Amino acid sequence: MLTRLLYVLLCLALPVAWGVVVNWIFDLISGTRRRDEPSSPEYQI
Repeated sequence: MLTRLLYVLLCLALPVAWGVVVNWIFDLISGTRRRDEPSSPEYQI
């Protein structure tokens, strides 16, 4: 039972960690963000 629980937690945590790492790498590659940009995108039509 513990093995299944750890497997499920790993399946949930691994993609989240991968997304954080990839986002951090792309931020490093693109340079520093401009301060006047909002930190989250605005979805307006």
